[in-house]
Amino acid sequence: MSETKRFYWLKLQEDFFEDDTIDFIESQENGERYCLFYLKLCLKALKSEGKLIRYVGNMLIPYDEKGLAKLTRTDVDTVRCALALFDKIGLVSRLDTGEIFINQLNEMVGTETDKAKLMRQKRAKEKLISNNVTPMLPECYTEIEKEKEKEKDINSEKTKKHKNGTYQNVLLSDSELMKLCETLGQDKAKAVIDNFSELKEMKGYKYKSDYLALKKWGIEAYEKKYATSQNGGYVNNRRPASDSVGCDVDF
Repeated sequence: MSETKRFYWLKLQEDFFEDDTIDFIESQENGERYCLFYLKLCLKALKSEGKLIRYVGNMLIPYDEKGLAKLTRTDVDTVRCALALFDKIGLVSRLDTGEIFINQLNEMVGTETDKAKLMRQKRAKEKLISNNVTPMLPECYTEIEKEKEKEKDINSEKTKKHKNGTYQNVLLSDSELMKLCETLGQDKAKAVIDNFSELKEMKGYKYKSDYLALKKWGIEAYEKKYATSQNGGYVNNRRPASDSVGCDVDF
């Protein structure tokens, strides 16, 4: 079973850059660089609850200024000045173990699993489709369309196949069954279907359309069987060759 993946993102209020702290940082010389560096630190610490952690084997090695410069692709002088400023105004702090901790990051983190992400995207897509279609319904969904929908449902029901016959293996739609009854009569149609069902069960026959197979040979097979039983085992009132009566013939 695949492991559930979790995604993280940074949540910024719309007035993030109007905040007094951020405004103060931007007002400093190279302040824009410091703000960008701060956002990069926040992103790097998303998955570790605000801590900037680096493991070397089983050892925890705190980030130094050069390490942070490489991690964030920022020049070392900017990193040095920015960290001193962030520490002074309380944006970051150093833990006893040496890690850098971003104090306000917990308020800026968003997270969800990959499955939750897929569901959110699916709901957004369904909402978009719904918003695009729903307002048009009162104008375009007229009585004619409603009647067409009803007719479609009726036709669908007519073509739906139902089980028939002794072994419930003869699939016929309501309209196909009705046609057989109209052609053969209800009693004979039932007998033909039952006989066809027995043949399918015994021989293992399979057809794309049981109705067409019935018309092609099923009715004829029943009539031959019926004629045989009515005439004492003789078909069409003819004796089988093996039952031929001997006679005297002069050669």
